[in-house]
Amino acid sequence: GIQRMEYLHESINIKSGQDEIEDKDEISISHSELLQSISSELSKIYSNDAECSLRIKHYFFAVTQAGNSLKWDETNFKSNFRRAKANVELANYSKAQEDLTYLRSQPSSAQSLREIEMLESEI
Repeated sequence: GIQRMEYLHESINIKSGQDEIEDKDEISISHSELLQSISSELSKIYSNDAECSLRIKHYFFAVTQAGNSLKWDETNFKSNFRRAKANVELANYSKAQEDLTYLRSQPSSAQSLREIEMLESEI
């Protein structure tokens, strides 16, 4: 799953002058659209793994997987929040605060702001 998508992401050869590739259904998409799609999916997979790790209290792995998610999409709100949450559980408060500070700088829903405030109260 993940390794296959990472391989696909890394193995796409963007040749100068070649702006599009054809998929099996003959739908033409640009390289950048394909790379963005793969990056987004990888970020979601790693983020979901971080959430699963939080639920079973594997906080070190949650931090790692949230970080992997952010390598593919540094703006992933859930991954930043999940990494902050895991770092709070590990008493890595300065690392948690870094993520929370970033999250506060982003547009957020009222629900997200409440979740950030609740997590900040634990620091």
